[in-house]
Amino acid sequence: MKAIPYSNLITLMFTIIMDIMGVGLVLPLLPNLVVSTTSPFYNGVDSFISYGIVLAVWSLGGFFGSPFLGSFSDRIGRKKILITSLSCNAIIYAFTALAVLQKWFIFFILMRFCSGFFSGSFEIAQAAVADKSSHEDKAKNMSYMILAVALGSIVGPFLSGVTVSFGVIMPFIFAACLSCLNVFCLSVFFRETHERKAHKILWLSLMTSFTFLFRDPRTRRLAIVFLAFQFAWGFYFQSISLVLHEAYHFIPKQISFFFIVLGIGFALVPLFFQKFMMQFFSLRMTSFWGFIISGIFISLSFFLRSIEEIQWVVVFVFSVFECLAFSSLLAMLSNQVTSEEQGKLMGGCGSLFAISFIVIGLSVGVLSNLSIWFSTLLSAAFFFLSGILIHLIKEKDTFSDRSKN
Repeated sequence: MKAIPYSNLITLMFTIIMDIMGVGLVLPLLPNLVVSTTSPFYNGVDSFISYGIVLAVWSLGGFFGSPFLGSFSDRIGRKKILITSLSCNAIIYAFTALAVLQKWFIFFILMRFCSGFFSGSFEIAQAAVADKSSHEDKAKNMSYMILAVALGSIVGPFLSGVTVSFGVIMPFIFAACLSCLNVFCLSVFFRETHERKAHKILWLSLMTSFTFLFRDPRTRRLAIVFLAFQFAWGFYFQSISLVLHEAYHFIPKQISFFFIVLGIGFALVPLFFQKFMMQFFSLRMTSFWGFIISGIFISLSFFLRSIEEIQWVVVFVFSVFECLAFSSLLAMLSNQVTSEEQGKLMGGCGSLFAISFIVIGLSVGVLSNLSIWFSTLLSAAFFFLSGILIHLIKEKDTFSDRSKN
C-alpha cells in the first residue's frame, strides 16, 4: 500500500482544523451570548436551559449529518463531500453572525444545527486517512488528525479571543473566510483516496448507522468503551465554559485562553507522547492509562475547586492523556473493519458522538441549575468507567485480521 501523499495529509489536517475550530470558536463565547445578563440571547431564569439547547442542537445536526455524509463519501468519493461541507460551513458562519447581530435566537439555533450537520467532514477526513493507511501506520497517521484537532482547538479559541474585541460577530466572519480558503486548498491539492462505489444507500438505515458498531461482533465491545468515553469527555468539554464563567467570572478572552491550553496539550500528543507510548504500551493499555489518569485529574478539578489555578494544571495534563486514549481507541476500532467500511465506521462513530453530546448538552443545562460542578463529577465517573471497560477487553481482541487494506 502506498503512503498517504503529504499534500493529502496537510490538506486533511487543515480541513479538520476548520471543523474543530467551529466548536472552539463558539464555546468561549457561549456564556456571554446566552447566560450573561447583557447577552443578546439572555432569557432570565431559563438561561441555563437555553445554554444546554444550543449545545445539544449542534450535536443533533451531527447525528443526522455524519452518517449521511459518510455514506455519500463511500459512494462518490471523499473530495466532493469535503468541498461541499466546507462550502456550506462558510455560508453558515456568515448567517450565524447575522443571527447574533439581529438577536434572532431561533435562527441562531437553526444555524447551529446546520453547522453540526456539516461537521461530518471530520469523520470523512479520518476515513480518507484510513483509506491509505496500513495497520502499522494507522495509529501514527490518526495521530496527525489528532494534531489537527489540537490545532483547531487552539485556532478556534484564539480567533474568538482576538477578534471578539472588534465585535461579537467578528469571530464568525473570520471563520467564514478561512472556510473559503480551505475549499480552495481541497480543490487544488487534495487527491481522491477512495474508489467510487455505485452501491445503494438505504436512507432509513442512515439514522441508525451507529447501531452497526454494536451489532457487529468485531466492534461491539470497543463501541461500548467509545460511548462511555464520549460521555466522559463530553460532560467536561461542554460544561467547562459555564464553570469558568460562573465560578471564576471568566470573560470570553480568558475562556479562550483556557481552551488554547487544552489545545496545546492535544498538540503535544502526536508531536511527542504518541511515539513514546507506542514503544512501551499497546493501544489497549495506552487507552486504559489515558482514561484512568484523565479521571484522576478531573476529580482533582472538583475537590480542589477553591483554587482557581488548579483548573489550568488539570486542563493541560488531562488534555494529554485524554488525547492519547482517544487516538488509541479510534485506531483499535478502525483496525476491526475492512477498508471499504472505514467511511461507515467513522460515520457511525460520528453519530454515536452526536447522540452522546445531545444528551450531555441537555443534561448540562438541567444539572447546572442544581450545581455547575455536577457535570465535572459525571465526567470523572465516566472516565473511570471507560478505564474499567477497556481493561476487561482482552489484548488479542483489539486487533483483527478481518480488516484487509
